[in-house]
Amino acid sequence: MHPLSIGIDVSKKELVCAVRYRHEVRHIIKTNTKAGIRALDHHFKRCACPVIMESTGRYHFLPALLLSEHGYDVRVINPILSKRYMRGSVRNIKSDPTDATALAQMALLDLKLPQPFTFAMSDIALRQKIALLSKLEKQLQSLQMMQNEYEEICDMCSTPLSDAEQDMKEQIAYLRRTQERLAKEIEETVCIDDTTQKRVDLLTTIPGVSREMATILCACLSMDSVHPKQWIAFVGLDVTVRQSGNWQGRGKLSKRGNPYLRKRLYTAAWGAQMNDAAFAAEYRKLRDAGRSYREALVILSRKILRIAFSVCKNEKPYECPTKHPES
Repeated sequence: MHPLSIGIDVSKKELVCAVRYRHEVRHIIKTNTKAGIRALDHHFKRCACPVIMESTGRYHFLPALLLSEHGYDVRVINPILSKRYMRGSVRNIKSDPTDATALAQMALLDLKLPQPFTFAMSDIALRQKIALLSKLEKQLQSLQMMQNEYEEICDMCSTPLSDAEQDMKEQIAYLRRTQERLAKEIEETVCIDDTTQKRVDLLTTIPGVSREMATILCACLSMDSVHPKQWIAFVGLDVTVRQSGNWQGRGKLSKRGNPYLRKRLYTAAWGAQMNDAAFAAEYRKLRDAGRSYREALVILSRKILRIAFSVCKNEKPYECPTKHPES
């Protein structure tokens, strides 16, 4: 018998697989190791059916990579998408085998499965390095704010910094230099070929987009996308729709995307409206129309992302729109 679909519930130590045949479902449990995944390959026998697993942060990387290298049609899905299948049981059972079975069922019924998993080990290492940079940047902001507030109190009390406090200040400065080195290493990894190097150079022509941000955009966003809305949704800057009959609710940002990219785009929008006349004029127009500063910057963030999409697709630098003289 040939399986119709395979669902894998991934944890740190185990892979619970539900192999769905025409009239039955069989469960297999293996360790989340190279040896366990080789045993799964021997059992699956290079079948052509989709193999579905949830994104789990990092635990799904090894099975997704190895099974994909062995020729399986691996699809890694967002856990939000699988919840409706996992909650479909009347008895409301929650266990690893039932979750794996629900994933196998999803592979048969869902018409909008993600694209096959095609990442290489180097791609995952780069994504993890960007995630490390994001976490370091967040912690540094917190430490720097704490240090600044403490120094203000010391100045107010006319109290000099102790040796330990001075050492902490130097450590924060060292971490800041480490952050810059990480960003430089990411740029060197991303710009290893001329095509990406050119793309990064083009993106830096957009107001508010630094070279570091251009590098991260090239590393995280898919150049196979056909519409800028796909990039906007990936970042989480798309607006939810709340409507029923004649009632129209107020939409909010979905925020179901890459939070680090969303933060960097927000920062880029602030820099663009501070230093570019066209963006500054649009920002003032939005504010005069009653938009809050946050709403205005989100709108500019989406605009920067749409411009970035156009720049990458057309392979042409950004050109500031010319303003017609007022009559």
